[in-house]
Amino acid sequence: MNAWLKGTFAILAIIATLLLGLPWGLYWYGASALPRELVPTNRAYPAELRHMYWRTLGGNGDIRIRRLNPIAVAWSFARLSRHPSRYAAADLQALANTARIRSFPLAADTRTTRRILSEITYEIRISREWNPAQVVDTALAETWLGRGAKGMDAAAPVYFGAPLSQLTSQEQLSLLILSKAPSSFDPSCRRNRFAERYRFMAGLLGVSADRAAVDTALARLQPIPCT
Repeated sequence: MNAWLKGTFAILAIIATLLLGLPWGLYWYGASALPRELVPTNRAYPAELRHMYWRTLGGNGDIRIRRLNPIAVAWSFARLSRHPSRYAAADLQALANTARIRSFPLAADTRTTRRILSEITYEIRISREWNPAQVVDTALAETWLGRGAKGMDAAAPVYFGAPLSQLTSQEQLSLLILSKAPSSFDPSCRRNRFAERYRFMAGLLGVSADRAAVDTALARLQPIPCT
């Protein structure tokens, strides 16, 4: 009986070791494709814009980025699949958005699996190496917004004919909407789709979302020909 119990415990210990070791093994495999140092943007955006971005992801209160590790990431995905949390979803989405807009120095023949693992590894690393403001600022500075514009500063004059510092909160929200899918929400060519998304995002922020609000947000929109 004692031998049977010892054998059972030994098997359970091996299984536990494998389950705990697998996430770390995948982490180091993805980490090997990343540069030694991950550098955030040096652009610092106003706190109001950062919080607007955080709120559009579903976050509440102060911007908070948890320090992740491979085990925590696996647990977060499992927990969110059963018990969604607005804060946790915003937390992971902020990291994921930042990871997806970065270009990784991977070889052209690198398999898709390793690319995906490198993105997850990137999320883990920046959660530990950057502060929350740097995570958000990098996303705002580097995300693709369509019309040849990368980042909020480049997109502001392209869409509204003015620098970012002169945009209204409604115009800034419009740019954040475009960060989701610029070609799908460009208000010049997809106005109804944009308006629907605007109303949804405005609801998250607790601001006016009627038709007049959308028209006001787009009053300075620079039109483009649609194909």
